[in-house]
Amino acid sequence: EPIVYVPVAAGFAVLLIMVLQQRHSLIKLTNWASIKVAPIPATLTISVLLSMVLAGAMMQQMLLVQNVLGFTPMMAGISSFGASLMLVVFSPISPRIMGRIGLGPTTCIGLGTVAIGLFGLHLTTTTTGLFQIIFWFAVMGVGIGVGMPAVSAGAMMAIPREQMGTIAGFMALISSISAVLGIAVISAISAVRVTSVWLVEGAQISGFESLTDEVVSGAIPEILKSNGQEAATAAGLAYTVGVTTALMIAAVGVAIAAIVAFFLLGSRGKTSKSAEHPLAPEPEKP
Repeated sequence: EPIVYVPVAAGFAVLLIMVLQQRHSLIKLTNWASIKVAPIPATLTISVLLSMVLAGAMMQQMLLVQNVLGFTPMMAGISSFGASLMLVVFSPISPRIMGRIGLGPTTCIGLGTVAIGLFGLHLTTTTTGLFQIIFWFAVMGVGIGVGMPAVSAGAMMAIPREQMGTIAGFMALISSISAVLGIAVISAISAVRVTSVWLVEGAQISGFESLTDEVVSGAIPEILKSNGQEAATAAGLAYTVGVTTALMIAAVGVAIAAIVAFFLLGSRGKTSKSAEHPLAPEPEKP
């Protein structure tokens, strides 16, 4: 519908104008040559993927726990608090891990842990409790805390000091844009799956096709009020299956990225033993 494709088309038009303007501008938005220096393209790709997955997964999971599991907004916030806490705890440790084993293995561990957390959230059902959600969000937080600082540090090591601010700002901008795109992509995957499940599960309910939009949007409480418990139960099941399917796809994507990162980023950033434990200077002989 126009309400969907007109803003998307306008966004692409603005992007095209910006690209054309940058090609002829004397003052560039960023140093494009620096972005091509390894491992910045790889770390930028990983950052984009993580931003997309995390923003989309977080939004869908928050809607699921409130609309289907019946969590209050406060409970929903508490369920995701573990991710923030683990991010704060493990972020300072990430550079140390990278110094010991290298950027590739560190990023692989981080992304792999995020994938495990997403897979755990994929196991959510209509009867899942608060503590299970908290646990899997905390696992995700560990992965983010280990992986993201290493990715940023790996990118910063490859560029001159005077360009660090520009590149860091560019990466932050790309991450923000990716988060918005991730919400749209994960929501679209979820919507397709919700629709297909609802057309099967809701077939026995009178006028079920007219409720499709409400089911896709997760308006389960409204369906309960207007159509009764049977319709709400079927709608909740369809919505849960749709969201968890999207989370599973996201988990597989992040797991593949973890494997690729291990080989692509290699041992960059690994500190040699001599640098960690420099030899003490010999005393001068009289």
